[in-house]
Amino acid sequence: MALKKAASVGEGVLDYISSLWHGSPKTFPPTERNPLGEFDMSKMGTGEGVQMQGWGTYLASEPDLSRGYRDMAAQAGQAARQASDEAMAPYLDMYQKIINNPRATPEDYEKASVLEQLLIDGDLQGVASRGKDSYGEAGWKFFTEEIQPNFKREGSLYQVDLKATDKDIMNWDAPLSQQNPEVVKKLFAPMMETDAWKSYISQLPEDAQKLATEMLMGSKPKTVENFDILNAANKNADHNILYDLPSDFGIQKRDSRFNVFEAGESVGTEPTGAEIYRNLADMAGKGKDDGGIPILDEIRSGASSDEEAASRFLDMLGIKGLRVTDSAPDKPNYVIFSPENMNIAKKFGMAGTGGLLTYLGGPTGPSKSQAS
Repeated sequence: MALKKAASVGEGVLDYISSLWHGSPKTFPPTERNPLGEFDMSKMGTGEGVQMQGWGTYLASEPDLSRGYRDMAAQAGQAARQASDEAMAPYLDMYQKIINNPRATPEDYEKASVLEQLLIDGDLQGVASRGKDSYGEAGWKFFTEEIQPNFKREGSLYQVDLKATDKDIMNWDAPLSQQNPEVVKKLFAPMMETDAWKSYISQLPEDAQKLATEMLMGSKPKTVENFDILNAANKNADHNILYDLPSDFGIQKRDSRFNVFEAGESVGTEPTGAEIYRNLADMAGKGKDDGGIPILDEIRSGASSDEEAASRFLDMLGIKGLRVTDSAPDKPNYVIFSPENMNIAKKFGMAGTGGLLTYLGGPTGPSKSQAS
């Protein structure tokens, strides 16, 4: 995964997230906007993957993870498994003949090195990315003139660039205080547009307004000391709104609600991105009287699942996806909610016949019709 300088904004530059990977047992058909194809969210949930981190398109920082999904899904059926085995069998046969040949030349071993990587990956990306210097003159000529033009198999490995920066992505694993500040602003923006918030904040002097806003958004803790400051500014204002609003909008769990003036050092619990997402999914489809959000309820009526409604709601707020780090923060994976924020830049591996070139270079960034 890398950051690509993608668009100037005033004096600065947007760092779009690029060089992510997606494996599919299918090959996407070309479209008017991209000859390499586009993601179709209507197909979401029809594959073999289990969407453990929300509804959306799953992208990996490392190609091997996406290869694993591609091959797992392709192997699910007997016919697909047989087709995959048949596609790779000639390359295995060539490789074995070279390594078992006592008269094999250095040029033959260069070809064997190409074949070995091809068999490991199941596609052309590994060899193509390493380049000529890794395989020698004979190996590279063998790859570009004999292997590359004729390679075909069911399923593809896609290299994907995002029309998104870290300011647009919620971290699945991080608590609210460690989210990108721009993500936090987007999460809390709907709350600040409510009549309840506007009425509450108007009852406070300017310095208390600032503290209340910081406490609402998590940059200042909900401690008894801070609530004492607000109570001193206006003891008649209902400061419980700082807990109630996040709960009403899925940022705080409802079952952990209690009086904000309860004795103790800290009041409330800080949710992670995963908990915020799951809270929103739990609230999807519920009416306002049952603890739902009207706009989320409306989105749910046109969605296939509670998780899809949660993803579409976050996308509406300008949060374009989720960043999942698990135990490898330097190699995050992503769940992206809309195809408008993804561009297939390269494709490795293509089904079909007729000597199709399978290492294709596509558009280098989102097309004009994809830009918002």
